[in-house]
Amino acid sequence: MALKTCLPNSRLPISATVASTGTNTVTRLTESVIQEDLTINKDRYAPLTNDGTQILEPLSATVNRTIKTCPTGQKQIGSNCVPCPKGTRLSSSQCIDCELNTYQDETGQTTCKACSGSVMKYTLATGSNSSSQCISICAKTPRYCNFGTCHADQHSQYCTCRDNYEGSRCNSKAETTSSNTAIIGGAVGGGVGLLVIILIVVIVCSRFYGVK
Repeated sequence: MALKTCLPNSRLPISATVASTGTNTVTRLTESVIQEDLTINKDRYAPLTNDGTQILEPLSATVNRTIKTCPTGQKQIGSNCVPCPKGTRLSSSQCIDCELNTYQDETGQTTCKACSGSVMKYTLATGSNSSSQCISICAKTPRYCNFGTCHADQHSQYCTCRDNYEGSRCNSKAETTSSNTAIIGGAVGGGVGLLVIILIVVIVCSRFYGVK
């Protein structure tokens, strides 16, 4: 017995009965035939869009998702938790470089350490990962002592100025002292006096020999 059944997604009208050919005729309601086919081939009956594309819907509207939370100081890369490297800190799920004048010499941290020395309290760049990268103002600013030389150690820093310059940063020109002026004036005055004496001696000698 051959039964005529509807095709999946068929746009053709479905007859009220499905009958076999031959001496015996079996009549079944169209609804029962469709229900049976839907039960057996339910994945083949998906709705169509206007362009004939079949829409496949999920079997269940409920989707179970597992949200992974990483420990403090670690960020998620794929399914793994990775600690932030040295020289960085965790901020908004991202590892960012330590700011200027700070450093971080440990992994998996959320803050950076300040260069806390009284002299060595600067860094040249972000992302410093060691306290040894904390430097003095002399190294950070080579012309800190304008007309002099900058000196620094772990405890102090100072400038040595060139001649005729003074001040904590050697930025003021020193005035000539009064003692130097007196020395120079005395030398000039003494030279002039010597010339006058020589001139007087010459005049006297000339008159003396002229009278004879």
